[in-house]
Amino acid sequence: CYGSPSYYVQKMYACNMGDVTLDTCGGEKETAAEGVYYSAGYSEAEKEIILKVVNSGMAQQHISLELPGVRKDGIGIHAEILTGDERDAHNSIREPEKVVPYEKAFPGTDIVLPALSFAVLRVRTDAFR
Repeated sequence: CYGSPSYYVQKMYACNMGDVTLDTCGGEKETAAEGVYYSAGYSEAEKEIILKVVNSGMAQQHISLELPGVRKDGIGIHAEILTGDERDAHNSIREPEKVVPYEKAFPGTDIVLPALSFAVLRVRTDAFR
């Protein structure tokens, strides 16, 4: 028994819902031209901003988050990332964990998204002034 990449995406969405959808201040058309798509929400219980980001391109993407009011020192972003090495990568009996999420911490607002990835980024709001 093993999970499919689709299962992991659905699980990542379900476990990172948030209570409120946040305004992303535009820019979606520019990032979509680069194959990057995103949404932002907020979890009141966890006091975290939750960003869901897709990099549909074949190259990694460097993004810099603009978070008004955030302190530049001491911010940390926790990420859960799902990626495969090719568009049709999948899990199988022989490779049940070929495409599974992994965790990564980013020490600031500069993020590197692997090619062909879906990521959930969490930012604690105690990092804000």
